[in-house]
Amino acid sequence: MPLYIVNSPAKITTDAVAVEKSPDFLGKRKAGEVFEESKDGFPVKINAVIPKKDIKDKTEELIATLYAETISLARKEEVASITLPLFTEKERFLDTDRLLKIAEQSISDTLADGDMTVYITVGEKDELIRQNRDFEKLNEYINDRLPHEEITYAASYSESSVPKRGVKNRFARSAGRYDSECDMMPAPTAGARIPTSERKPTTLESALEQIDESFSQMLMRKIDESGMTDAECYKKANIDRKLFSKIRSDRLYKPRKQTAIAFAVALELSLEETKELLMKAGFALSHSNKFDIIIEYFISNGNYNIFEINEALFAFDQNLLGA
Repeated sequence: MPLYIVNSPAKITTDAVAVEKSPDFLGKRKAGEVFEESKDGFPVKINAVIPKKDIKDKTEELIATLYAETISLARKEEVASITLPLFTEKERFLDTDRLLKIAEQSISDTLADGDMTVYITVGEKDELIRQNRDFEKLNEYINDRLPHEEITYAASYSESSVPKRGVKNRFARSAGRYDSECDMMPAPTAGARIPTSERKPTTLESALEQIDESFSQMLMRKIDESGMTDAECYKKANIDRKLFSKIRSDRLYKPRKQTAIAFAVALELSLEETKELLMKAGFALSHSNKFDIIIEYFISNGNYNIFEINEALFAFDQNLLGA
């Protein structure tokens, strides 16, 4: 059940679209009801009747029910994907941060055994950032680690502006060292045979035989060690079943970086184990970009809630975890 947060629904094409309706506008419909507007073609349009603002302590319950009913109706229509708004966000019944958590929990519970891809549209991104105090700590963490550029680049430069001493001396020393090493090495005689133990692979096929444990192999091993089932792992990682099947069946499958990290989060790997898993896929974590620092922050603090991590990535304009 991949679930993503987005800003603009116009950039996404899904099989179903949910829209919120006011009970006053519809008249006969009651708050909490969902109904399909048309069954002809795609996308399937689902109307969700939002509650009124004077329902007090039942607000959260009704909003959660609205998501559950909307997703249930979409499942009956056998759609593979749906875009939903953050219900009542415009009415400001609750804080954007709280509304998002209600949506994530309700949708996750309803689709515990489903493969539907869900997109939640958040319009008040600034409000989300303002309301989440954890983002302040994260922002400090990022600023402490993200390198700040202090060099002023000129449009052109002269040869004299390039520092010569360090570069020249370094290459001079290197050249001298390698020359002396070469002088000490005896030249191979004609027809000399290199011992088998010292031979290097001479063909692509033989070179590939030297490959260490792959990303797919390490992932499957870690899943077995965790005691989780495959389904539990890929759902916790915000990955769909089809992609997981590809990874499992192809020993040399190379995932995207977001996908690899999503599995590390689902398996609750340590920072070192996460780096090792990423290395198997040809990636690394560094302090040169916000995405990596945010991931490091959550893993270092033992927070493996992928929805909370994605909220932070969304707030800082980074790619979300999953696939």
